[in-house]
Amino acid sequence: MTRAEVQMKIMFEAMNRALDALELTAAQRARVPDVMAGLLRSMSTEGRPELPAA
Repeated sequence: MTRAEVQMKIMFEAMNRALDALELTAAQRARVPDVMAGLLRSMSTEGRPELPAA
């Protein structure tokens, strides 16, 4: 597994734990994929964000 894959798995797990900790309703939780997709699309049209050095 590459470093990028490990980092992605860690980020995914952190996001899921944050969503669990927020105790969202079922309706709110169901909206998460659409909200995330919209955010990612808008970020991609803004250009690649500058990421801090690893």
